[in-house]
Amino acid sequence: MKRAAASKGAAAPRLADPLAQALGEAAWAEADQALAAALSELADLESALRAGDARSAEDALLMGLQALNQVARKRGIARFGDVGEAVAFDGARHELAGGGASKNVKITRPGLERGGVVLVKARVAAARASRKARA
Repeated sequence: MKRAAASKGAAAPRLADPLAQALGEAAWAEADQALAAALSELADLESALRAGDARSAEDALLMGLQALNQVARKRGIARFGDVGEAVAFDGARHELAGGGASKNVKITRPGLERGGVVLVKARVAAARASRKARA
């Protein structure tokens, strides 16, 4: 069974096993539905912002975030790093704001990965040394 959207946009990757292929296409279609829902919520956000309706804008933003998180889960994308978390700098996983070098950093924006592959590096800032460490 082929998805109708496959001919119009990105298609699910082709697999050798027909059952795996069918399951993959079903998962891809579910992710497409979740993405469409997220885009719809963002359209509601835009309308609320243009109308100056802060309460509706807040509701639409929360719904849009929820829908985008669902898309990410369905595509196997996960966040890594918590804002404010102190970690050792890893150039493969972190983007240091302002450049330079630092051994210890704090996360200012989580990164995104799928299956251990970094899709978007976590944004980090140099961590300040504690007073005890400076003394």
